[in-house]
Amino acid sequence: MSCEAGKYSGATGASACAGKCAAGKHSAATGASSVATCVECLTGKFTDTAGVSVCSNCVAGKFSGVIGTTFCVDCAAGTYSAATGATSAAICAGLCATGKYSTTTGATGAMACSDCTAGKYLPTTGSDSEDDCVACAKGKYTPSDGLSVCADCVAGKYLPTTGNNEESDCVACSTGKYSTATGATTCQQCPAGKHLPTAGNDAEDDCLACARGKYSPQDGRSVCTSCVAGTYLDSTGNDAPGDCVECG
Repeated sequence: MSCEAGKYSGATGASACAGKCAAGKHSAATGASSVATCVECLTGKFTDTAGVSVCSNCVAGKFSGVIGTTFCVDCAAGTYSAATGATSAAICAGLCATGKYSTTTGATGAMACSDCTAGKYLPTTGSDSEDDCVACAKGKYTPSDGLSVCADCVAGKYLPTTGNNEESDCVACSTGKYSTATGATTCQQCPAGKHLPTAGNDAEDDCLACARGKYSPQDGRSVCTSCVAGTYLDSTGNDAPGDCVECG
């Protein structure tokens, strides 16, 4: 009998072809009488089954750089490839974009990549773990998923906590305070001798000198204190009760 491709028989008059090319090998020859007709699968191909006539291409998301293999290797997590028959890891050139990651090996496209959640960011490509997503620092926030940078709170506001995901998380500087910087984590106090009755201020010039007849003995005051009865002050910006002068 004549053996079909992928099989062979060295016995004369045999009723069956008992020999099969091993997994990782193939033979296109028919009527083969020896294992010598079996050849190894080329790079980029494999077979995990004995007795085949042709090796299969590595599927998308996988590659093989060796001959005679029974399996193909997955593209690493954070990468992907749509190509078939790939012969090296270099084909896994698709990288999850900034703001995204993938824990999946053998991925075939960007759809395998997941967004970092709001409140976090990721500035690098090809990330393979959700842990690569970084919580926004104090003074910053990300309002949506999949972002590569965090936004700064505007001047006049601050944010003392990390991992925030809303612009509304930014807190207006309270009365008596201001912030000139974006992304601030604290507010500065108006100095003694001045006051600031409104919130959300973004400049030191917003601090107002205490008017005549008043003083402010501490930093961060929203109002100035009046001189007591029987005393007066004819200058502005005073910072101590001793600046009040007794009436003569």
